[in-house]
Amino acid sequence: MERSFTLKLLPFFSSVVIYFKTHVFAASDPSYRKAILKCLPIYCLVYIAVSNRKMSSESKGFSKKIAIGLALSSVGDAFLVWPDLFLPVISILVTGLDDIFIVAVPAYALLLTTMAWRATARYLTSPSRWRLISALGSVLFLLSDAVLGVNKFLTPIPYGEFIVMMTYYGAQLCISLGTFEVVLKKQK
Repeated sequence: MERSFTLKLLPFFSSVVIYFKTHVFAASDPSYRKAILKCLPIYCLVYIAVSNRKMSSESKGFSKKIAIGLALSSVGDAFLVWPDLFLPVISILVTGLDDIFIVAVPAYALLLTTMAWRATARYLTSPSRWRLISALGSVLFLLSDAVLGVNKFLTPIPYGEFIVMMTYYGAQLCISLGTFEVVLKKQK
């Protein structure tokens, strides 16, 4: 099991390295290539979350929700590639963008905080290594979005994109690994 588990993670780590090498450590302009390479690690995790056939129906439901969340987050990732496109896209969805930020930012922060709280409560209720990893992922996700928000809307942070993407990919990996809990218990 350990070998196949490691092999499933190899595409994720490889695509993260490629993204960092080509677009974080090397200056790059916004492009479809950058968007695809930025989202590719997330789609590797989507595959990991839904690929195991030995899951119970409860685990499959949990994994499917994680996969949907990963896929939806990749849409935001793609829009963030083009700094001038992200806000206009949001304004198409909601008129009066300045006013909506007064409500949207605290609502989004509450949503992320609730996610971290629930993941942590899930671990505390029934501790396991995988639930701890998943809870850590939710906290990393909070950190990633906090740094992103400060870097994008308040003041530039040195190595901001690197910090955001490292915590983001780490968060998504940890959250995805939470789907393995039941599968690995069954196979022992």
